[in-house]
Amino acid sequence: MLKLKQPTPAFAIFASLLLLAFLDPFHYHPYRNFSNEALAIFSVISGLSLWGWTTKAPLRIPGAVVLPLGLILVIALQTINGFILYPVESLFAILYLLCFCVALVFGSTIRAAHEDLSELCFTLACTFILTSVISVIFQHVQLINLNWSPWVMPLAHDQNPRPFANIAQPNLLALLNCFSVASVWWLFLTRRINSWAAVGLAVVILIGIALTQSRIAWIILPLFVVLCWHQSEQRTRLYKLVLAFLLLFYIALVLYLPDIGSLVGIALDTSGHRATQTSVRLVLWQQAWTMSRLHPWFGVGWYQFGEQQVILSTLFKPTEYSEFAHNILLGFAAETGWPLTVLVFSLAAVWFYFCCIKRWHKLEVRFLSLILLAIFLHSLVEFPLWNAFILMPFGVIVGALHVRELGWKIVAIGRKWIVAFCVFSVVILVGVSADYYRVMIGFDALAWIQAGEKSGPGSIDPPLFTLYPQFYDYFQIIRIKISPDMPKEDIHFLETLSLRFAFPPVLHRLAMAYAYNQRPTEALQVITTIYHLHNGIYANEYAVWSTYAIQDPHYFGEIFKRLPKPNLAISVKSP
Repeated sequence: MLKLKQPTPAFAIFASLLLLAFLDPFHYHPYRNFSNEALAIFSVISGLSLWGWTTKAPLRIPGAVVLPLGLILVIALQTINGFILYPVESLFAILYLLCFCVALVFGSTIRAAHEDLSELCFTLACTFILTSVISVIFQHVQLINLNWSPWVMPLAHDQNPRPFANIAQPNLLALLNCFSVASVWWLFLTRRINSWAAVGLAVVILIGIALTQSRIAWIILPLFVVLCWHQSEQRTRLYKLVLAFLLLFYIALVLYLPDIGSLVGIALDTSGHRATQTSVRLVLWQQAWTMSRLHPWFGVGWYQFGEQQVILSTLFKPTEYSEFAHNILLGFAAETGWPLTVLVFSLAAVWFYFCCIKRWHKLEVRFLSLILLAIFLHSLVEFPLWNAFILMPFGVIVGALHVRELGWKIVAIGRKWIVAFCVFSVVILVGVSADYYRVMIGFDALAWIQAGEKSGPGSIDPPLFTLYPQFYDYFQIIRIKISPDMPKEDIHFLETLSLRFAFPPVLHRLAMAYAYNQRPTEALQVITTIYHLHNGIYANEYAVWSTYAIQDPHYFGEIFKRLPKPNLAISVKSP
């Protein structure tokens, strides 16, 4: 049975908002996790503000803030020197890193006010477990195709559905569930739940992980078992038997889940087929490695992987268009250069040794370290830290684990400054959200216009000020007439837009502009880019250009003859 204790107001507001961030079902194009991330950021801001207001305790700023502050400086320099295609996007990277600093300070401050880490661990453990249990219910709602809208996101029942609850990405849900497995372990060893409750919760959570069909859990969970196998306070044979049973239970779920699904008419992917789906990431890693070799000192620019991928795509096998390298090491090297990458991860390794490995015997430290290890392993194949609902708890944990040997500074803050910080942060959040809402309904207006019907409340016209100019540029694509003798400014606009939004409609229009304006080589290169980045729809693109070649051979005939044949295209499946 769970032994409850009254949480402090700061912990309560932090946990409540973080839980809402995990369970929020509202995901809208173009940034589908916007509200989830805003809630996660607000959870840390509210927690720190309420802590300062209620306790009047000084803030403890850990030395770990040097890394995000250093990255902010690097991104600012890259922006000033023209590395970033849309400079305003640097602002969001800087804001995220500043929020990460707030999370570090929050974690370090609450750690300073407690004798140990138990209250923070208890808060996080309960939040993660509650998220997982509710998410397992939502996963089953999605699998059996119940309509619980708007409180549960619908699941597209394609050939191999992977229920994701409200996280909107099955691999991220699997990561959160791995946090919950570690949470159950910690609650059991600290005698907050009994053995039956621990096993029951673990079984439910493992079912949720198996339903996501996430391969990263195949690595994380066995590692958890290895790291938790020898426990000084629980050396009983039963403890190890339970760990082994739970791991074998999960393996059985992974192996036999398709058979179980078939009994109820649900087709799920087999583990063998999932294990072979590695081609997409391998090519992304090769592309990141190439970028890092071409720009070894300063990188291609923060968040510029997607733009460079468009430029280099024809040098590699067909893959998917992606804005991320799906590997944190290669991504850092590609976007910031090798010197900074080596420095950042060397300092991170030193920090982990002093703050985690040297204190591994402490249950709370080991529990939080397991979460950090899970995030790092996931970061080697995806980009979880680019989601604020992962970055914020990550920052709180890092700040809480930071030790005196690596330095910190105590700063006394008056109540009026706490209020000012909270009000300023809320104003920024509201302003950014309101601006995003205009973009969101702008996409609705674009859809109405493209359908030839009356527009809704949104507008595709850029406002006097916006933090999202790239999307208003995207909206203008329908107003550019593709024809012979196009203004050079329009073609240049399409070229810039195709780097930021390398989606088939944009690339298609750019290729047509090149073809109509006597630039067949560039047109062929753009269509070949579609072949390499959007291979699944290339057959349709090829058929369209076949029609063009018949209707207007003067502009399109020679280009069509040189196109890659669709029967040579390799179908690329999403990871």
